[in-house]
Amino acid sequence: MNSTASQALQPQKFVQTLRDILSDPTAQPYMHWSEDGTCVVVENERDVSDHILPRYFRHEKFCSFVRQLNNYGFKKEVGLDKNGRLVFKNELFQSTAPELSSQITSRKTQKRYVGDTEGGDAVIGLIKKEKGTAGLGGVTQFSEVEHLRSANVRLFQAILELKTKVESLESSVLQRVDNLEARLA
Repeated sequence: MNSTASQALQPQKFVQTLRDILSDPTAQPYMHWSEDGTCVVVENERDVSDHILPRYFRHEKFCSFVRQLNNYGFKKEVGLDKNGRLVFKNELFQSTAPELSSQITSRKTQKRYVGDTEGGDAVIGLIKKEKGTAGLGGVTQFSEVEHLRSANVRLFQAILELKTKVESLESSVLQRVDNLEARLA
């Protein structure tokens, strides 16, 4: 595999750092996965600024951290938490599917691919560029691309689940074959 291909499979640095934080047991009191593993939960802004950000980033500013989350497509979930905690979500950022993280790109990266004719980021970049001149048609196209991207994520997750089931079935079949061969021998 060439270096470009292997880089494409790696999550962006910020996304990987966020995963590292969420897997760090010492960070759990301040920031952790939601129960279903689909959201980032921030218990207290001040605690995150004091205890987490200086260890993983070159700053202690919570607003800069939130700006980075937004830059990578994380959205604040409004009304999701009744305890005053902040909850952020990105469909491609899940505890049970780390391979999806490699598909998360920053807005700057998406703009860089505007001239590239491969991949969905190029299409999104072009639509964003033309949205101002296309009127409502551009907005409709943009929402359609976002809908297709979301469907793509769901399909990718389904493929991963099916792959796991196939591997399990293969293992079961091989075990049964071994058992039959042992009986026949």
